[in-house]
Order: sequence, then C-alpha cells, then structure tokens
Amino acid sequence: MTNSSPMQVGELYVPYDVNTTNKKYKYLNKKTAGEKGTYGYADIYATDSDINYLWEVKPESYRWLNKSKGEKQLQKYVDVGIPQAPVIALELGPKNMIKPTDVKKHEFDFGLTLLGANAIEVWEERVNYHVKYEVMNNSLIIYEFKRTSQKNTLAPGLAPLYAGKKHLIHSLIN
Repeated sequence: MTNSSPMQVGELYVPYDVNTTNKKYKYLNKKTAGEKGTYGYADIYATDSDINYLWEVKPESYRWLNKSKGEKQLQKYVDVGIPQAPVIALELGPKNMIKPTDVKKHEFDFGLTLLGANAIEVWEERVNYHVKYEVMNNSLIIYEFKRTSQKNTLAPGLAPLYAGKKHLIHSLIN
C-alpha cells in the first residue's frame, strides 16, 4: 500500500451495477440506475493508487447482534459497486489502515451547548459526549458513547413573553 491519498472523512457515493450477473443481487436488474436502492454510501474511505478501501461506522449493537447486516452492506459495495474513475476497484478496508494515532487511543470527547425554551422557562444545556471506537477485522468501525448533560435555567417564568422571538431569548442569555 502506497497510501498515495490521505484517509477521506465522510461518505463515498457507491452506485450499484443494475446489470449485474451476480445472482445474490439479481433484484437490481429490475431497477433503473439512480433509483432508490441502486446506490449506497460508504461511511469512510481511503484511496490508495487506484483502489478505494471502504469502512462502515456502526453502533455497539453491530459488534454481535447486527454484525452480519453491516458486513453484508460492505460486501455489497465490493460485489456490485461501480468504482468511479480514476479508481478501478472497491475493497474492504484493512484494519491496520486506521491507526490509533488518527484519533488518540481510539476515543475522543466533544461537547455542545443547546438553547431551549418552552412555555415555562428558557434554558441552556451543556451536552458532552465521550466516544470510544474499535476498528474490527471485518471493516466495521464499532462505536459506543456516554452522554452527560447539565441544564441551567436562564429565565424561569419569562418564556411566554418571548415565545416566537428567538432573537430576544438570545439577547437574554448574552
């Protein structure tokens, strides 16, 4: 592997061959290219020379319970996916291509602040996520996360006065 291109983050559009002779996917012959069910999106891909290596990112339930569903999804990309030029092949992504140094220790944290309002109050909620993931031998990337949050009421009883006036709510908390 020359690793001529960096790991791509985001989905890769994979159109399926609607003229396939693969008996497993013969149902595609009844569809028109571009129609729903004639394409998929690989979650992560890396391009090396003329090959796109593919991975799917799935929740913890795909480690055991839904494992075959994720594997079938990836295999379909390889079996009937049409590579887009200049790429000439689609393959399952090898485990060693995603290194722990890409994200330290295969875990990371992120957070966001949400502003909410209802008929009774206006609040700010700080939400934090701790995410762990593991790259499996079958090209699935399994993740689990823990969500924590803290809600701070900013204006109890004032929300009815500001209903429909988001700019006033925003100025209230700034």
